Amino acid sequence: MSRVSLHLVFRKDLALSFYLSKLMPPVRCDLQEISIQQSANMNIQPSNDSNITNNWYPINVCRNAARQAALTEYVLVCDVELMPSQGLASRFIDMTESYKCLEPETCQKRVFVVPVFEVENTEELPRNKQQLVQLMEQSKAVYFHQLSCVHCQKFPGLEQWKESDSGDLIKPLIETKREVPYHRWEPIYIGTKQEPMYFEQLSWEGFQDKMLQMHEMCLAGYNLVVLDGAFLVHWPGIKKAKRKDEPWRLPYVKMNQRYYDTLLRNITKRYHPNPQCSLKKP
Repeated sequence: MSRVSLHLVFRKDLALSFYLSKLMPPVRCDLQEISIQQSANMNIQPSNDSNITNNWYPINVCRNAARQAALTEYVLVCDVELMPSQGLASRFIDMTESYKCLEPETCQKRVFVVPVFEVENTEELPRNKQQLVQLMEQSKAVYFHQLSCVHCQKFPGLEQWKESDSGDLIKPLIETKREVPYHRWEPIYIGTKQEPMYFEQLSWEGFQDKMLQMHEMCLAGYNLVVLDGAFLVHWPGIKKAKRKDEPWRLPYVKMNQRYYDTLLRNITKRYHPNPQCSLKKP
């Protein structure tokens, strides 16, 4: 933990709420204990206060703050539940030494996508690609949100990624753009501090919190390099619930949509139109 710093974020215009005061850390850090504690925490219902949507999780504030505070050239902005494959950071740096940029202007708009997967909570987390692919062949692992949001994390070259042998290295698989039919893809990527910021008006509870940032990157002409031999695992377990199974999110979804439409109009004014960056659902 010598390289870890923790920062607590709350809205300064709202009093702290204690309705979630029952949230407690697990007694032990084994998978079964944490799964039990997480299940108990998820059953805690939010307040019925009519102003509940005023107190939402500011996930994009946290993402922007973390990226701005980073001291490194490259930054991976990802949620705490995403577990990296073995040696991801060091092997990525090794890869950048050999994957040199031949066209500096183009490479200023290039990020490196780290594919994300989910694994059954009865299985140990895979540390390397071989272990992950074996779990996928046994139907014990899927790409992230495959059962709850098909388009969100399905990435170009998925089948090629599963079949290729990267050994112990991280290397580029394909270079692509976030365009039709992947125009609603919300990848997790390694970038710099130069990419567009996340839109802080959008909440985690209301979904699509990364969608507009990725849309802006598409309009700006960013290339996305999908990495082979690198991955993240969302832990614990495979999410199967869909939006209709979480009715408590509805007020936040409506709030996000109001902001979403306004922000989209503002983004569109700043760039030349590109029909391939469409945000229409497939």
